[in-house]
Amino acid sequence: MNHRSRHKSVIRLCISAILLLAGSAAPLLSQIDTTNGDVDQLYRIAREKAVGGEHAEARRICQAILRRAPEYIDVRVLLARTEAWDGKRDEARKELQLALRQDPTNRDALSALFDVEVWDGRTDDALLVADRILHRAPGDLEFLVKKARLLHLARRDAEALGVVGQIESIDPTSTDAASLRDSITRTASRSTIGASYAADRYSSLYSTMHYVSVEYSRRFDGGTFFARMNYSYRFLRDGLQYEADLYPLLGEGVYAYLNYGYSGSVLFPKHRVGAEVFVRLPLSLEGSLGVRSFFFDASRSVKLVTLSVNWYTGAYMLSARPYFGSGDLASSFSMSFAARRYIADPDHYLYARMGAGFTPDERLIQTSEGFTGTEIFTLKSQTAGVGLWWLFNDLYILNPSLDLTRQEIGFQRGDYVTFVTAGITVKLRL
Repeated sequence: MNHRSRHKSVIRLCISAILLLAGSAAPLLSQIDTTNGDVDQLYRIAREKAVGGEHAEARRICQAILRRAPEYIDVRVLLARTEAWDGKRDEARKELQLALRQDPTNRDALSALFDVEVWDGRTDDALLVADRILHRAPGDLEFLVKKARLLHLARRDAEALGVVGQIESIDPTSTDAASLRDSITRTASRSTIGASYAADRYSSLYSTMHYVSVEYSRRFDGGTFFARMNYSYRFLRDGLQYEADLYPLLGEGVYAYLNYGYSGSVLFPKHRVGAEVFVRLPLSLEGSLGVRSFFFDASRSVKLVTLSVNWYTGAYMLSARPYFGSGDLASSFSMSFAARRYIADPDHYLYARMGAGFTPDERLIQTSEGFTGTEIFTLKSQTAGVGLWWLFNDLYILNPSLDLTRQEIGFQRGDYVTFVTAGITVKLRL
């Protein structure tokens, strides 16, 4: 190798080394130096990071500021908000309680705590926070509107109207008050009626199956009652089932589900009974434990145990529900998952679901005729679907859905049939 070639090789090596060092140093250069500088400037940077969606980096800066200035309440509130945005509600509460120990009347800290309680579904706790603000500032229109909206969302319309009256007495031209009063008036009724239709279209073997349901519901102070009539046309025969559901409130964060259904048709169990208790848990969780029982005749019955875990995080709700058999079905197991993406409020959301194994809360493609009662519940299946729940004009609810299912054939175990289910539900608030 001549002198010139060696010289070019050395230059290339130096350039490569410089580029390598620059690349490895880039992450370090991008880190904000939190050990020096003005804490107010660092707070502004953290706020920009938080608004830009860089929550972890915003938290890192906030924590560094608090090590230097633990009394900086605005920083602690920003830290709590980024934790709440990422679903870390308990951590957010701890930070906000620390802020409120320093200044019990700090409006920003109370406002953030109100949001955390609302996002966590803790309506009573959120209302207590709102009252703390309004006790100090009775004319705070922003929080009067927030309180009225929360009461309306919780179906406590009489109380909501009282708050709307306070807003109107302070500002007779308030568009928020006018909108709330109109919404409450339109939804003040405690009753709804609804109808649904669904059809199963099979890849082979079976003809199309049809399902129709008509429902009436009534809210009362202690819960909600549903009365339902289900019609099914399958296997060239039709049948009716009559059902009643009750969701009684048992206390703050605790409610129950009670169900009874009766049918004289082989397309349904003769008797269907369900019971379950739901409890709000820490970490934005809700859990439940219950049973489902099916009675086909005097000698054929099935009992399943079920539980559920629901997690509310930001605009999402994630749910998992297994079913466990008992007695002859001790080895039976099925699982279903669901996810919701809320849009603005609980009356507008998209959902998706999937499951494996037989789910007793869904329809059967078999009749109960000729079965001992256990075969129906041991069939293998896989299903997935999507849907939309949408409230129009505070009066009409529209719920279209589409599902795809692959299910084992009862009389040809090991063989499967695939079917698509398209359904639509319409409800009207009376």
